[in-house]
Amino acid sequence: PIDNSNDIPTIPDSPPLLSSPLLSSPLSSLGYLSVLVSQVWRDQWCCVYGGSLHFHPDRGDPWPSLAPLRLHGCEVFPGLGPKHPFALRILKGGTEVAALEACSSEEVGRWLGVLLAETGTATDPESLHYDYVDVETIANIQDAARHSFL
Repeated sequence: PIDNSNDIPTIPDSPPLLSSPLLSSPLSSLGYLSVLVSQVWRDQWCCVYGGSLHFHPDRGDPWPSLAPLRLHGCEVFPGLGPKHPFALRILKGGTEVAALEACSSEEVGRWLGVLLAETGTATDPESLHYDYVDVETIANIQDAARHSFL
């Protein structure tokens, strides 16, 4: 499970973190996700701002760990198999450009809504096909996605 309780570290000789997009983004558009990098899942502090998904090794770390992913024109789909029911796939031009995994149905729904809004798609979260989760979990995902869909 992903631990969202980390304290913001103090980084000497860096700009104040409170003015950083890492902390000034709406709460719905930041948090920890597991990101599939070279076939290995790595926990990353993720935030959406400026039309892109940004990846950092930890909350408050100003240095990105991966290149930002421009979201406009991408498609977002839930699911990545039975071992990853809270995963999301981001595709651009039919090619997968990112695989992300949240820690719960509420979190995957929240991220789904944020990412759908940022991609500029008109996709309704309720029209997506959800594999490997039960009906109640699907309802939780859709409800969370609706509430975060800007």
